[in-house]
Amino acid sequence: MSASAEFVTPTALSEDGDHEGDWVNLEGTVEDLDASGERTTFAVNDGNYSVPVTYEGTLPDTMQEGRVVVAKGRYEDGTLTAQQLSVRAHEGEERPDDV
Repeated sequence: MSASAEFVTPTALSEDGDHEGDWVNLEGTVEDLDASGERTTFAVNDGNYSVPVTYEGTLPDTMQEGRVVVAKGRYEDGTLTAQQLSVRAHEGEERPDDV
């Protein structure tokens, strides 16, 4: 594992095939969120591709469908097993003006 993980999109993971077994920071929009059991599952989508993600741990309070997330973990067999989740505070035009 390198000192810093590369930021990647679902498209990059799906098209280049160079990240198998790598620790990555997967960034995209949350879809199909299921937090009903001990393990949370969801997909990260960038408008072209979706990558399934599994996560065991406490979800960030702002984690919900449609939010932009960075899932940090190991990518293997087409799925990211996340060890950490970061949800963007604001997206797009909803970002408040700086005072």
